[in-house]
Amino acid sequence: MVLAQLRAKLKPSGTLNILQPNYRFAYKEYFDDYTHVSIFSDRSLCDFLQTHGFRILQCCPRFLPLTIKSRLPVFPLLIRTYLRLPIKPMGKQMFIRASQG
Repeated sequence: MVLAQLRAKLKPSGTLNILQPNYRFAYKEYFDDYTHVSIFSDRSLCDFLQTHGFRILQCCPRFLPLTIKSRLPVFPLLIRTYLRLPIKPMGKQMFIRASQG
């Protein structure tokens, strides 16, 4: 299993960082990408990781918009500003940080 291999390679102080679409908020577009074969929400992925020996350090259900493709230019300052907002409008990607349990 991939998680077992990741756990074996992860340094004791290392973290597993996952950024992916959150099915709870992106269910209409989730399967537009052919690589999305398993359904995960922030809740189910955290549970899955915990049952495989990981400890959840951080879970952001709405971390980034589903895509940064837009008519607006993408500037690092805009991304940093968005990440500092307490509420993430259009946030459909989750971010989960976990460590070895």
